[in-house]
Amino acid sequence: MRIFHIIPSAFDYFDDISDRAFKLVDELTDLGVDVDAMTVQYGTVKKSTERHVKSVAPSREYLGNVSVAAALEKAIGYDVIHVHCPMLGALGKILQIKRQFLQKPLVVTIYRSVPSKDLFSILIQLYNGYYLPRIKKAADAITGPNISAEELVDLYEELLAT
Repeated sequence: MRIFHIIPSAFDYFDDISDRAFKLVDELTDLGVDVDAMTVQYGTVKKSTERHVKSVAPSREYLGNVSVAAALEKAIGYDVIHVHCPMLGALGKILQIKRQFLQKPLVVTIYRSVPSKDLFSILIQLYNGYYLPRIKKAADAITGPNISAEELVDLYEELLAT
């Protein structure tokens, strides 16, 4: 079973979500799941990013930046695509991949809404207001932020068995 996680990371808007998602990826790795993850990042990546990923997910190797298109092309080779939301960017491409590969399960974990604190957060809200309903409709399973790695393994196995 090969799982590809897409994790939001736009400045500091999603730090709590990306921390939880990377910890979950690390826990899945500990359970023997073949799992990779990418983040959707905007702006320049800070030098501390690699250290931060290592601190929240010790089993992960930070490979640097790649384009969203290149990362999602890689996702096609996995058994399940798991998206952590909300995010900014990539959801349209994920929907396109889901439409092309209908048999590939799509799991979506919804964490929280984005508070309105500045213009950029309002743009994130608008983006998610448009794409989240479409992603939810396309999803084979929707989970919440407190799902455990063990529960996810059961969910992945169930989705792949059908």
